[in-house]
Amino acid sequence: MLQRIYGNRLLKEAELQAYLQRLEEAKRRDHRKLGPALGLFSVEETAGPGLIFWHPKGTQVRQIIEDFWKRSIGGEATIS
Repeated sequence: MLQRIYGNRLLKEAELQAYLQRLEEAKRRDHRKLGPALGLFSVEETAGPGLIFWHPKGTQVRQIIEDFWKRSIGGEATIS
C-alpha cells in the first residue's frame, strides 16, 4: 500500500507563522464549505462524489462568470 507524505522546510519562525496563516485562510475559503453555506450548490455523495447540484443562486453566479469569461477571452465554452 502506498502512502503520500508531505513535508515543508522553513528556515525562520516567521516563515512558519506565515505558512500556518495561509493554511488557516485556505480552510476559511474552502469552496466545499462556502458553496453549500451560501446556498449556491449542494453535493450528494450518493449521486456521485464531487457531483455538483447547482441551486438557483449558484446557477446565476456561474452564468455571470461564464458570460464575463466569454466576453474577455472570446470563443465558446465547453463543460466536461
